Amino acid sequence: MIKNGGFSIIEVIVAISIFSIGVLAIASMQFISVKNLAFSGKNCFGYYSLISEINLLYQKDYNSNELSFGKHKKEYKNHEIEWEVKKASINNNMKEITFFYSYLNGKNRKTLTIYKSK
Repeated sequence: MIKNGGFSIIEVIVAISIFSIGVLAIASMQFISVKNLAFSGKNCFGYYSLISEINLLYQKDYNSNELSFGKHKKEYKNHEIEWEVKKASINNNMKEITFFYSYLNGKNRKTLTIYKSK
């Protein structure tokens, strides 16, 4: 009796199944990676907007409208920046400016406080 050197159908099915599971795992990791990259891009843009807004406000005159006492708000495409201006408790010649950064859906709210002197 002559024995063939090929693979049985069971061996081929098992090999294809293992290969398919590996490909699905790699595709799943790729999908998660792209999703996280998009989230990181939005986050970076949001923080860049926040830093830019802080720099612009810090350069303004002490008595400008944007630094008047009360709450102020600026909305962007995916996030918003709010700031509240109060009299600083540490010095009468200073204003306390508290920034609130969040996505428009209200998630990931961050807070930062700076002081502006006359």
